[in-house]
Amino acid sequence: MVAVGLLAGCGGGGHAPATDAGLGSPSLVVTPDPLTMIEGRPATVALVLSRAPAAQVTVSWSSTGSVLASGSTLFDASNWSAPQSITVMSPRNGRGEAGSGYLVFTGTLGESRLAVTVANDEEGGLFVSPAARTLDETGAAGTFVAHFDLTTSREIVVAVRSSDPTVATVSPSELHFAADETTVRQTVTVTPVVDADGFDESVTVELVPTAGPAIAALVSVRDTASMPALVLTPAAVTVMEDATTPGRVAVGLDTPGDVDLTLTPLDPGVVVVSPTTLHFTRASVAAQEVQLRAVSDFDMTSEMTSVVVSGPGITSRSIQVTTLDDTDQKTMVTPANGLTVPEGGSATFTVRMSAEPGATILLALQSDDSTRLTMTPASLQFSDATFMTAQTVTVQAAEDADASSEHRVITLSSPGNTPSETLAVHIQDND
Repeated sequence: MVAVGLLAGCGGGGHAPATDAGLGSPSLVVTPDPLTMIEGRPATVALVLSRAPAAQVTVSWSSTGSVLASGSTLFDASNWSAPQSITVMSPRNGRGEAGSGYLVFTGTLGESRLAVTVANDEEGGLFVSPAARTLDETGAAGTFVAHFDLTTSREIVVAVRSSDPTVATVSPSELHFAADETTVRQTVTVTPVVDADGFDESVTVELVPTAGPAIAALVSVRDTASMPALVLTPAAVTVMEDATTPGRVAVGLDTPGDVDLTLTPLDPGVVVVSPTTLHFTRASVAAQEVQLRAVSDFDMTSEMTSVVVSGPGITSRSIQVTTLDDTDQKTMVTPANGLTVPEGGSATFTVRMSAEPGATILLALQSDDSTRLTMTPASLQFSDATFMTAQTVTVQAAEDADASSEHRVITLSSPGNTPSETLAVHIQDND
């Protein structure tokens, strides 16, 4: 197992806590170590970090000798324990000779080397796939498949061992490859062991044949037995649309844990949440506050929605949000400061509603003296689709015999739907 940096208390094939601020930088763990491969055939190694990094980690690799491999990858707090596989090749040398070389790892964690032995392709070799697997501590067992590349004339027995049976056990303990059947694939079952430590762990499955080099596969075990549960205080809030004071909810965990949470509104058009992500560590367990704001709209309806709080390995919960509408329905008349109509002539004004009515509104128009003023039309109709569209009303002033101007009032009303609105009308005499 290749390790870059310090990994206190963790020997080859051991395991480490997912986070531990006292250990400094994480280490790069490479499996298998060392690597034995056969020329002309690809081999695979798996990379993980010993624990979650505080910042993004870059790992690049190159090769020396008769080994061919190059590339780079990134690790961060979200994927540090997920094995990343790289492929290694060694071309046939045509001389019937074994070869060797190194994989050289560089980057954020410094430099390290993995020794690679290349067997001649006439010798055959033991293979295992996949090179790495991730299991949940409380989940189902996983399997690997082992076989030899070439048929041999003798039986080969392969011992199968777990580097730490307290983390994962293997079955069977031996694989028996009969003569002339060494290429037949056989299955190794790996079963995670439930513990109470609360840490993600890793082990190697070691396969040691009676003839030829040993190989290994990496198993990462995610701790799901003791994942914390979400605590929401309160779990429901009521927020006024466009209010200066937002709704506040404290989001916490019932036990310490390394958890990244995402907060997702089911309807972003009704409520927005800030921040949208939260990060907890075993050293930082204090509840964190989120703010919820109701989005102002044109309707007059209070609404109910929710914000889902979720994270890897934990049970999601929802914050229930009720929004109270801040909209009062009003009749909007233009011009609002009054209308002048010449006697014997006409003038116009427009009407619209201030908000979605939720149902069709019939608005009646009435003059305080119908002998002097008439309106066309005498009523207006508005729906959710048309409430913002101004409708035109024509006012006709009748002739009279006097020489006086007059002041009249038009009332616009829809009882039970909106407060009545009035428009002052000045009839300008033409005598």
